[in-house]
Amino acid sequence: MKTLLAAVAISSLATTMPLLHPTPVAAGHAYSVSVNIHPNDSTYNPYQLLAPKNRRPAAEHVCEVSITDLVSAATFSGPKLLLVPADRQTKESVSGGYVVAVTASLSRDSRHATWDVTLRKDGKVLTRQTSDTQLQPRD
Repeated sequence: MKTLLAAVAISSLATTMPLLHPTPVAAGHAYSVSVNIHPNDSTYNPYQLLAPKNRRPAAEHVCEVSITDLVSAATFSGPKLLLVPADRQTKESVSGGYVVAVTASLSRDSRHATWDVTLRKDGKVLTRQTSDTQLQPRD
């Protein structure tokens, strides 16, 4: 009887160990990078690109960045950049040992933007995104 109780106890302990000490998740993470570039104008709205073509775009644009770790759901906000036409800026922000570096540029006519976003920790690049986009349709 004691042997049976000992076997049941050991079996129960062995089956509950993964609950007490979960198996480590694979080291790989997936990241979502979100970049928002919009005019720094009180009249800015998502439908601005539908405005008449004779409307002049705002001189100054704001570039905001956030990166989300899709495994842990942690979000890292990057620095906020203020861009004027024909401008290029680079900034970094640090949070919890993570470094978000952003380089963004705006064309002379404010219709074209490029950016490079990098997330690093302990000097290692975790993710990087570069993009080149039209902010308004070409005439």
